[in-house]
Amino acid sequence: MKPFDTEWVEKRAYALWEEEGRPHGRDALHWDRAFQEYQSLSQSAEKARAGTRRRVAQAAVIHQSPEAEMADVPVDPTPAKPKAAKRSKKEA
Repeated sequence: MKPFDTEWVEKRAYALWEEEGRPHGRDALHWDRAFQEYQSLSQSAEKARAGTRRRVAQAAVIHQSPEAEMADVPVDPTPAKPKAAKRSKKEA
């Protein structure tokens, strides 16, 4: 386990211990429960990341298609007019 993973499990186990009223002799139970929570959260996060990667890849494929490129082009493109430079009162 990575150091930050161990730290998360330690803090969660401590929180569980406090929630139960700080009982003696249950440290292994709290550690196991915290570790199971960590694994569950890690798996959920990995599933979410995989789903995001899949959606991004699909969007990239759709965006690269000629139909998608044509959809981005305006029907009547008109160039934007350049803004006139403001003149200071001293120049006038």
